[in-house]
Amino acid sequence: MADKMLADKMLTGVDRQMEWAAHRSAQRFHFSDLKGRG
Repeated sequence: MADKMLADKMLTGVDRQMEWAAHRSAQRFHFSDLKGRG
């Protein structure tokens, strides 16, 4: 039971990191796209 809770907590942390990374890469792509259109 404790192992499952710990695994869920770790998974949530990874999900947040992936979501943040996706958000940052999306921002970078958006800005580069705007610059490209100039």
